[in-house]
Amino acid sequence: MTKTQEIENPGSSFTQALEAAAKLPGVRINRGTYLRQALKRYCTEDHIEAAINTSPAAAGIPLKVITAAANTAIAYETSKVTGLSTLSGIPGGLAMVGTVPADLAQYMGHMLRIVQKLAYIYSWPDLFADDGEELDEATESMLILFVGVMFGVQLAQGGVMRSEERRVG
Repeated sequence: MTKTQEIENPGSSFTQALEAAAKLPGVRINRGTYLRQALKRYCTEDHIEAAINTSPAAAGIPLKVITAAANTAIAYETSKVTGLSTLSGIPGGLAMVGTVPADLAQYMGHMLRIVQKLAYIYSWPDLFADDGEELDEATESMLILFVGVMFGVQLAQGGVMRSEERRVG
């Protein structure tokens, strides 16, 4: 008798983790609120309204301002995720085994937060139409692409740092 075995889609675990992280409280960023907060230090209210109604590029926001806002968002989310990871790892020993899934979910959630912030400041449309809505395929694909780019950048940075350490050391 032949036994059939179903082969699981290799991306399904990652997409399940992505969908779960997208449902965490505080992960989804309101595009208008974020753009208002990110640009208020640099732009007039008229420019901010134009950026929200169209996009920062269409509103004529200078690249220097967009880069400054992006760097601020990266620094904020990086320090936030580093602090939370440090705190969740404090128990140590066997207790750490229980914190790993939560830590990974938090990490993925913060990656999604920074992906949204960077997408919005660099003139992408709203990635989530509604807070209660499931991820559609287009949004899921876009998020996977952005997260992949972020992982690629991190891997590249790690490789450069290791190479530099070998050269110097």
